[in-house]
Amino acid sequence: MRSFAEHYRYRLGDMIADYLVDQDRQVELMIYPAERADQVTVPTNQKTTVSLVQAKLAGAAVDKNFTNGLTMFNSATTQSLRLVGQQADTTADGRQTITTTLRDDQGSTYQHYLAWQPGQQRLKVWTAFINGRPTTQRLVWLASFCLSGVSPFYGDQMPAGTLDLIRLHSKWAMEGRIEERPIEDYDLETSWKPSGLALEQFGQNGTMPVRRFFPYVGLRDRAADVTWLAELAGQAS
Repeated sequence: MRSFAEHYRYRLGDMIADYLVDQDRQVELMIYPAERADQVTVPTNQKTTVSLVQAKLAGAAVDKNFTNGLTMFNSATTQSLRLVGQQADTTADGRQTITTTLRDDQGSTYQHYLAWQPGQQRLKVWTAFINGRPTTQRLVWLASFCLSGVSPFYGDQMPAGTLDLIRLHSKWAMEGRIEERPIEDYDLETSWKPSGLALEQFGQNGTMPVRRFFPYVGLRDRAADVTWLAELAGQAS
């Protein structure tokens, strides 16, 4: 089982960004309301750290968690990432940017950025890949973001019916229809045995800003009355 050797916490308005570093120097990212910080509990039965950067280089193995052909999540590239360092910068107008630098076993660097502007109730996240080898590498996947600890208020066992998945349906000339359903409807609840990755994939094809689904997803903790929402900046396939 994993254990965390270090925590780096940053107050960003009414939110806290919590970076958890395990004994192997892998890093998870949790975000939660500052007013609920004393209620946050990190699960102890999770076997692997869920890296805040998710990537896959061509030829890297997929995870063994029954995911072959379904997703590139937690690939061998991701599992090799190790923390190099972290830097927090604040500009004169109060804008804060936290840069987390990781390196994979091929010598390449991944810089994860999290930025917050005073007065805003949102965060911006992006990742840069820097080839560390003298030859060309083919990066076949780089996730927009990876957030852990949703919801972080229950430790190892979250009660059934706690989380709802939120998404927005649409079609041409339609403003959008909110869908909010329990995660159990998608088989996303935690298994009695923490193996076998649960997965729900949805999105759009083509270059339209919105087609079938908005580039948007949310999870709502109904018991704690806390909602996490994410929107992609790149609106395409």
